[in-house]
Amino acid sequence: MTALHGQRRRTQAERRQQTQRRLLDATIEAINELGYARASTSEICRRAGVSQGGLFRHYPTRVALLIAAAADVSRQQLERFELAVSQLPVRGVSVESLEFGLRFCRDACRSDIDAVWHELLIASRCDSELRGALLPLHIEYRAAVRESVVRWLGLPAHTDDLVRAAAGMAVDLFLGEAISASVVPESDRSSPESEHHIQLIAAAMFGMLSKLGGIRRSD
Repeated sequence: MTALHGQRRRTQAERRQQTQRRLLDATIEAINELGYARASTSEICRRAGVSQGGLFRHYPTRVALLIAAAADVSRQQLERFELAVSQLPVRGVSVESLEFGLRFCRDACRSDIDAVWHELLIASRCDSELRGALLPLHIEYRAAVRESVVRWLGLPAHTDDLVRAAAGMAVDLFLGEAISASVVPESDRSSPESEHHIQLIAAAMFGMLSKLGGIRRSD
Protein backbone atom coordinates (compact mmCIF):
# COMPACT_ATOMS: atom_id res chain seq x y z
CA MET A 1 0.00 0.00 0.00
CA THR A 2 1.18 3.55 -0.64
CA ALA A 3 1.16 5.88 2.30
CA LEU A 4 -0.41 8.74 0.34
CA HIS A 5 -3.42 7.14 -1.29
CA GLY A 6 -3.86 3.75 0.33
CA GLN A 7 -3.74 2.14 -3.12
CA ARG A 8 -1.81 -0.98 -3.97
CA ARG A 9 1.26 -0.26 -6.06
CA ARG A 10 1.09 -1.93 -9.46
CA THR A 11 3.56 -4.72 -10.03
CA GLN A 12 6.02 -4.64 -12.89
CA ALA A 13 4.03 -7.39 -14.63
CA GLU A 14 0.81 -5.35 -14.32
CA ARG A 15 2.49 -2.22 -15.70
CA ARG A 16 3.88 -4.23 -18.58
CA GLN A 17 0.47 -5.74 -19.34
CA GLN A 18 -1.23 -2.34 -19.26
CA THR A 19 1.35 -0.81 -21.59
CA GLN A 20 0.95 -3.70 -24.03
CA ARG A 21 -2.83 -3.28 -23.88
CA ARG A 22 -2.53 0.41 -24.76
CA LEU A 23 -0.19 -0.39 -27.64
CA LEU A 24 -2.45 -3.10 -29.04
CA ASP A 25 -5.55 -0.91 -28.78
CA ALA A 26 -3.72 1.98 -30.45
CA THR A 27 -2.46 -0.31 -33.22
CA ILE A 28 -5.94 -1.69 -33.96
CA GLU A 29 -7.40 1.83 -33.92
CA ALA A 30 -4.65 3.27 -36.16
CA ILE A 31 -4.90 0.47 -38.74
CA ASN A 32 -8.68 0.77 -38.83
CA GLU A 33 -8.60 4.56 -39.30
CA LEU A 34 -5.42 5.03 -41.37
CA GLY A 35 -4.65 1.69 -43.02
CA TYR A 36 -1.55 -0.49 -42.83
CA ALA A 37 0.91 1.86 -44.54
CA ARG A 38 0.08 4.94 -42.45
CA ALA A 39 -0.15 3.13 -39.11
CA SER A 40 3.46 4.00 -38.26
CA THR A 41 5.10 3.25 -34.94
CA SER A 42 5.24 6.99 -34.19
CA GLU A 43 1.47 7.30 -34.79
CA ILE A 44 0.78 4.25 -32.64
CA CYS A 45 3.00 5.58 -29.85
CA ARG A 46 1.23 8.93 -29.98
CA ARG A 47 -2.16 7.29 -29.58
CA ALA A 48 -0.97 4.94 -26.83
CA GLY A 49 0.96 7.57 -24.90
CA VAL A 50 4.09 5.40 -25.03
CA SER A 51 7.58 6.35 -26.22
CA GLN A 52 9.19 4.64 -29.21
CA GLY A 53 11.72 3.12 -26.83
CA GLY A 54 8.87 1.85 -24.68
CA LEU A 55 7.21 0.26 -27.71
CA PHE A 56 10.35 -1.57 -28.78
CA ARG A 57 10.94 -2.89 -25.27
CA HIS A 58 7.70 -4.83 -25.69
CA TYR A 59 7.74 -5.51 -29.44
CA PRO A 60 11.15 -5.66 -31.16
CA THR A 61 9.82 -4.66 -34.60
CA ARG A 62 6.78 -3.03 -36.17
CA VAL A 63 5.87 -6.38 -37.72
CA ALA A 64 5.95 -8.04 -34.28
CA LEU A 65 3.52 -5.40 -32.99
CA LEU A 66 1.20 -5.84 -35.97
CA ILE A 67 1.16 -9.62 -35.56
CA ALA A 68 0.39 -9.21 -31.85
CA ALA A 69 -2.52 -6.92 -32.77
CA ALA A 70 -3.84 -9.47 -35.27
CA ALA A 71 -3.61 -12.20 -32.62
CA ASP A 72 -5.51 -9.99 -30.19
CA VAL A 73 -8.27 -9.41 -32.77
CA SER A 74 -8.50 -13.18 -33.34
CA ARG A 75 -8.90 -13.77 -29.60
CA GLN A 76 -11.61 -11.12 -29.30
CA GLN A 77 -13.57 -12.46 -32.27
CA LEU A 78 -13.48 -16.05 -30.99
CA GLU A 79 -14.58 -14.94 -27.51
CA ARG A 80 -17.50 -13.00 -29.00
CA PHE A 81 -18.59 -16.03 -31.00
CA GLU A 82 -18.48 -18.31 -27.94
CA LEU A 83 -20.48 -15.75 -25.93
CA ALA A 84 -23.08 -15.30 -28.68
CA VAL A 85 -23.53 -19.07 -29.02
CA SER A 86 -23.90 -19.51 -25.27
CA GLN A 87 -26.81 -17.04 -25.28
CA LEU A 88 -28.79 -18.74 -28.07
CA PRO A 89 -32.30 -19.57 -26.81
CA VAL A 90 -32.57 -22.73 -28.94
CA ARG A 91 -30.05 -25.55 -29.19
CA GLY A 92 -29.66 -28.03 -32.01
CA VAL A 93 -29.08 -27.69 -35.73
CA SER A 94 -31.60 -26.05 -38.02
CA VAL A 95 -31.48 -23.77 -41.02
CA GLU A 96 -32.19 -20.89 -38.62
CA SER A 97 -29.29 -21.73 -36.29
CA LEU A 98 -26.94 -22.09 -39.27
CA GLU A 99 -28.08 -18.72 -40.56
CA PHE A 100 -27.35 -17.25 -37.12
CA GLY A 101 -23.77 -18.54 -37.28
CA LEU A 102 -23.30 -17.20 -40.81
CA ARG A 103 -24.65 -13.77 -39.88
CA PHE A 104 -22.28 -13.64 -36.95
CA CYS A 105 -19.39 -14.51 -39.27
CA ARG A 106 -20.43 -11.80 -41.74
CA ASP A 107 -20.78 -9.15 -39.06
CA ALA A 108 -17.47 -10.16 -37.46
CA CYS A 109 -15.70 -9.82 -40.82
CA ARG A 110 -17.22 -6.35 -41.22
CA SER A 111 -16.40 -5.15 -37.72
CA ASP A 112 -13.94 -2.33 -37.20
CA ILE A 113 -11.39 -4.49 -35.43
CA ASP A 114 -11.34 -7.06 -38.24
CA ALA A 115 -9.95 -4.32 -40.51
CA VAL A 116 -6.59 -5.29 -38.99
CA TRP A 117 -6.83 -8.66 -40.72
CA HIS A 118 -8.03 -7.13 -44.00
CA GLU A 119 -5.10 -4.72 -44.08
CA LEU A 120 -2.43 -7.22 -43.08
CA LEU A 121 -3.59 -9.94 -45.47
CA ILE A 122 -3.53 -7.54 -48.42
CA ALA A 123 -0.20 -5.96 -47.41
CA SER A 124 1.45 -9.36 -46.92
CA ARG A 125 1.06 -10.19 -50.62
CA CYS A 126 4.03 -7.95 -51.42
CA ASP A 127 5.83 -8.02 -48.06
CA SER A 128 7.69 -11.28 -47.49
CA GLU A 129 8.60 -10.46 -43.88
CA LEU A 130 5.01 -9.71 -42.97
CA ARG A 131 3.75 -12.74 -44.91
CA GLY A 132 6.16 -15.09 -43.15
CA ALA A 133 5.11 -13.80 -39.73
CA LEU A 134 1.38 -13.68 -40.52
CA LEU A 135 0.99 -17.10 -42.15
CA PRO A 136 1.26 -19.28 -39.01
CA LEU A 137 -1.21 -17.03 -37.17
CA HIS A 138 -3.58 -17.06 -40.15
CA ILE A 139 -3.53 -20.86 -40.26
CA GLU A 140 -4.05 -21.05 -36.48
CA TYR A 141 -6.95 -18.56 -36.56
CA ARG A 142 -8.76 -20.35 -39.38
CA ALA A 143 -8.35 -23.68 -37.56
CA ALA A 144 -9.70 -22.16 -34.33
CA VAL A 145 -12.75 -20.78 -36.14
CA ARG A 146 -13.48 -24.16 -37.71
CA GLU A 147 -13.10 -25.99 -34.40
CA SER A 148 -15.38 -23.46 -32.64
CA VAL A 149 -18.08 -24.17 -35.22
CA VAL A 150 -17.62 -27.94 -34.85
CA ARG A 151 -18.03 -27.65 -31.05
CA TRP A 152 -21.02 -25.34 -31.38
CA LEU A 153 -22.95 -27.66 -33.71
CA GLY A 154 -22.00 -30.75 -31.71
CA LEU A 155 -22.64 -33.13 -34.61
CA PRO A 156 -21.38 -36.70 -35.03
CA ALA A 157 -17.66 -36.92 -35.76
CA HIS A 158 -18.14 -38.18 -39.33
CA THR A 159 -19.59 -34.76 -40.31
CA ASP A 160 -16.70 -32.71 -38.86
CA ASP A 161 -14.76 -32.37 -42.12
CA LEU A 162 -17.82 -31.04 -43.93
CA VAL A 163 -18.51 -28.56 -41.14
CA ARG A 164 -14.87 -27.39 -41.15
CA ALA A 165 -14.94 -26.92 -44.93
CA ALA A 166 -18.20 -24.96 -44.79
CA ALA A 167 -16.90 -22.74 -41.99
CA GLY A 168 -13.71 -22.00 -43.94
CA MET A 169 -15.71 -21.22 -47.07
CA ALA A 170 -17.99 -18.85 -45.14
CA VAL A 171 -15.04 -16.96 -43.64
CA ASP A 172 -13.43 -16.58 -47.07
CA LEU A 173 -16.70 -15.38 -48.59
CA PHE A 174 -17.47 -12.82 -45.93
CA LEU A 175 -13.88 -11.62 -45.66
CA GLY A 176 -13.90 -10.84 -49.37
CA GLU A 177 -17.35 -9.27 -49.08
CA ALA A 178 -16.17 -7.09 -46.17
CA ILE A 179 -13.20 -5.80 -48.17
CA SER A 180 -15.52 -5.05 -51.10
CA ALA A 181 -18.03 -3.34 -48.80
CA SER A 182 -15.31 -0.96 -47.58
CA VAL A 183 -15.08 0.59 -51.05
CA VAL A 184 -18.64 0.00 -52.27
CA PRO A 185 -20.93 1.69 -49.70
CA GLU A 186 -24.12 0.16 -51.03
CA SER A 187 -22.85 -3.30 -50.03
CA ASP A 188 -24.17 -2.86 -46.50
CA ARG A 189 -25.11 -5.65 -44.16
CA SER A 190 -28.80 -5.46 -45.03
CA SER A 191 -28.28 -5.89 -48.78
CA PRO A 192 -30.38 -8.68 -50.36
CA GLU A 193 -27.27 -10.23 -51.94
CA SER A 194 -25.60 -10.71 -48.56
CA GLU A 195 -28.75 -12.30 -47.12
CA HIS A 196 -29.00 -14.58 -50.15
CA HIS A 197 -25.44 -15.77 -49.53
CA ILE A 198 -26.38 -16.68 -45.97
CA GLN A 199 -29.59 -18.46 -46.97
CA LEU A 200 -27.89 -20.44 -49.74
CA ILE A 201 -25.00 -21.62 -47.57
CA ALA A 202 -27.27 -22.48 -44.62
CA ALA A 203 -29.66 -24.45 -46.82
CA ALA A 204 -26.80 -26.30 -48.54
CA MET A 205 -25.16 -27.16 -45.21
CA PHE A 206 -28.44 -28.37 -43.72
CA GLY A 207 -29.12 -30.51 -46.77
CA MET A 208 -25.67 -32.09 -46.75
CA LEU A 209 -25.75 -32.73 -43.00
CA SER A 210 -29.20 -34.32 -43.32
CA LYS A 211 -27.87 -36.60 -46.06
CA LEU A 212 -24.95 -37.68 -43.88
CA GLY A 213 -27.27 -38.35 -40.96
CA GLY A 214 -25.64 -35.64 -38.86
CA ILE A 215 -28.75 -33.69 -37.85
CA ARG A 216 -30.03 -34.33 -34.39
CA ARG A 217 -33.23 -33.06 -32.83
CA SER A 218 -33.14 -29.79 -30.92
CA ASP A 219 -33.44 -30.01 -27.12
